[in-house]
Amino acid sequence: MDIRENTAEKNPWRRPLLVLGSSMALTGAILLYSLGGEGSFLRARALLNNTSYYFMAALCACWVYALLRVLDKAGRQPIRECLSVNKWGIAAALALSALIFVSVKPQIRVLSDEANLVGVSKSMFMAHKSNILTQARWVDGEFVVARTVPDKRPMLFPFAINILHVFTGYRMANAYALNFICTFVYLALVFCVARAFLGGMAGIAAMLFTASYPLFNLCATSAGFETFSLLFLGLSLLAFYRYLKNPEQEEFAFFWGTLCMYSYTRYECGAVFAVLFLLVLQWRVLRPDHFRPAWFYFLAPLLFLPMLWQRLALKLVENPEYSSAFSLSVVPLHLTELFYYFLSFSYRLPYAAVLNLAFLIALALMALRAAGLKPSLLPQFQRRFLWGLGLSFAALLSIWMLYHFKLVYSGPTSARIFLPLCALAALSPLAIALYIRSVRPVMLLAFSMLTFVIYLPLSLYNVHQERLGLPRQMRYVQELMRDYDGHNFLLITTRPGHFVIHDYGAVDYIYARARAKQLMEDLLKRRYSDIFVLQEISLNTGRPTKESVPPDGFSLEPFFEREFKEGLLMRLSRVVPDPEFNNDAQN
Repeated sequence: MDIRENTAEKNPWRRPLLVLGSSMALTGAILLYSLGGEGSFLRARALLNNTSYYFMAALCACWVYALLRVLDKAGRQPIRECLSVNKWGIAAALALSALIFVSVKPQIRVLSDEANLVGVSKSMFMAHKSNILTQARWVDGEFVVARTVPDKRPMLFPFAINILHVFTGYRMANAYALNFICTFVYLALVFCVARAFLGGMAGIAAMLFTASYPLFNLCATSAGFETFSLLFLGLSLLAFYRYLKNPEQEEFAFFWGTLCMYSYTRYECGAVFAVLFLLVLQWRVLRPDHFRPAWFYFLAPLLFLPMLWQRLALKLVENPEYSSAFSLSVVPLHLTELFYYFLSFSYRLPYAAVLNLAFLIALALMALRAAGLKPSLLPQFQRRFLWGLGLSFAALLSIWMLYHFKLVYSGPTSARIFLPLCALAALSPLAIALYIRSVRPVMLLAFSMLTFVIYLPLSLYNVHQERLGLPRQMRYVQELMRDYDGHNFLLITTRPGHFVIHDYGAVDYIYARARAKQLMEDLLKRRYSDIFVLQEISLNTGRPTKESVPPDGFSLEPFFEREFKEGLLMRLSRVVPDPEFNNDAQN
């Protein structure tokens, strides 16, 4: 006993290193098993599809456990006092969130990404699987899945949508409901932090500044994971601040657990985990006794297995095979565009240029203080927090600038990546008020109301993303199908996964051509009220694109045509039932 105690005293890091080392060894062994030998791709795909749901459940359970430990240590009285002090700000956050969702219509904005996230949530809800449902049919009231594919996106957001499905049944709108919750919690968090430093008026101003960014409102009312990721970035930074202030076991567990959650919200979020963890090691804030209980930290490497399977085993990445993910050659181009558009007052961009200018002023003031021209009076833990904040955003910005595939600051599909930068810039007027004491909270409130009134219309009209054709095509189809029961018809289209999430039966042209006779028999037997065909027609030739050629022998009755992108017409037709249909040519 004495020998063990002496060993522990001499090597205090022995136990945590043993825990993390054994967990990483087990993770590596499982990964090697899934990667090696014949059939490794199918093995890794099966593991990813069948276990990811349970990994996400374990991750969320660990985070809730860490959160409850922090709340239990704080005690009921401080929590009640916090709620009492911030209750009007929290109510204002709820009202502002409701105003955003009433003003800016919730809808899918970047179709493939958001539809696939909802498709994964549907798969998780129906079968506890993590694949995307890309094709399905309704047969005698049963939803029959025809095809699935593995997803490359982080899985925490679909899992969170799935939790709402558990309580309400499957609804595509649950993605909007989750983003509403995230918007409310994030705005409430912004208020609480701002009120703690500058008072209640500044807290209200901070929320209005945040909601002034059209990009924030558009992401909040989408089905994407950007607002969800932003919330966990805010929680991670809050946990980092609390841990630097009070380096204790409970605070470290919450810090660790929140960073694990954040790492599963977007591709690049693991960089923030690495930066902040290395900083607490460098500053020797972290102590060996903080790694308790051991099982909590033993699970951490194992919980990253789904992400490792996605990237290493299945090579599921955003960029195509012919394009590298990162390249130094694109950095000058990306930086040039960022600087060019950062202060652009164009109404076509989803940014608040006035707040971007305030952000640059705040950076200049911080640079002066860092250079020693104005000595800092902040406590050490706050100075360290600012270093962590700056290095975290530097890491994110470096990844964004190096990213080689489809990253454009002004792009309609890639602007959402810069939401964390916008959220930080939205708080820059408060940072200026901390440096320049003559800037009073009432001035911040008046300025925030002005920016909110000026920039909210940009969110309503969303000129920036209206040029995207596929979301517009889907909305046209939804309007036309509103009077039909999605369980009774079948839609043939080039992208059936975009419609399966709305509970439609939908298949692609390859499936339809291979089973044309069966589909016609089902239509004649009234298993479907109708079979609709959605085609893309070239305006130059007047003919369908090669991907949207219907099965031979199908007689189509067009009833809607509309140009949905430059050079392409969408045509929606009804299949005419034909008792004499012959499929011999296709056999």
